[in-house]
Amino acid sequence: MYGYIRPLKGELKIKEYEQFSAVYCGLCHTLRKRYGFLCRFFVNYDFTFLAMLLADEDYKPSLSYRRCSASPFRKKCVCETSRVSEIAADYSIILAYWKLMDSLEDEGILKKAYIWPLSVMVRGKYKKAVSRHREFASQVQGKLKELQEYEQSEEQSIDGAADKFALILEAAAQVITNEKRRLIIGKLLYHIGRIIYILDAVDDIQEDFAAGRYNPIIKRYNLTSGVMDDELKEHLKITLHHSANIAAADFELLDGTAYTDIISNILYLGIPNTIELVFSGKWRTVKERLPR
Repeated sequence: MYGYIRPLKGELKIKEYEQFSAVYCGLCHTLRKRYGFLCRFFVNYDFTFLAMLLADEDYKPSLSYRRCSASPFRKKCVCETSRVSEIAADYSIILAYWKLMDSLEDEGILKKAYIWPLSVMVRGKYKKAVSRHREFASQVQGKLKELQEYEQSEEQSIDGAADKFALILEAAAQVITNEKRRLIIGKLLYHIGRIIYILDAVDDIQEDFAAGRYNPIIKRYNLTSGVMDDELKEHLKITLHHSANIAAADFELLDGTAYTDIISNILYLGIPNTIELVFSGKWRTVKERLPR
């Protein structure tokens, strides 16, 4: 959906980079297997992170080498489909569908011309994913409705809007059977959700201002342009780093897994790096596709 939750590539060991790429590619293959070829385009780093986070201490990834449409000549290491990749794929479809629905509400007529056919194509896949995760889908729909109503009321609280989105990601932990892990990962995902929502608002601030769309930052600080001053940037960075620190502290309460080192990189290095890139205006120009 957004792609903000990713590792800092330069600080990954070769083995860790290959592991991350294998999970990413495995999620892509799982999306194709469960929902068809076109749904592979919904693969992203945020749900790669979720797939790794859902893997408990007993999870042992099964690896193979495959070609695909993105790499037709060279086989790539891929994590075989597992319960965690299936859950991440299902959740990807559910949230991608509602992201498309939201875009149909916000975008102009030209963008709607290609978003609408895509949403029609995804609708059947969405219903299939809902049949597998009815409780999660219900919570997503409910919280997104609350968020839409909140935004339409043009409330000024950034935390109020971010909270409703964060609760959606927190709900992703409900599939975890171990109560301790479920509570810890739920709170971790809550703060990841806050980070994603606020970063997206910062990243879109100029476009939202030009289009006259609701943006919690524009509304809260009554910005008369699409530009934030340095003081406001620092203030927002502080709240984002605070959530990142809480997420990292929650993660330290969990037992080690096959992906502990990669997740640590994401929480301690990747997210802070993304925050700096978004606020410096470099995010859209320097972000790179990690797996290759």
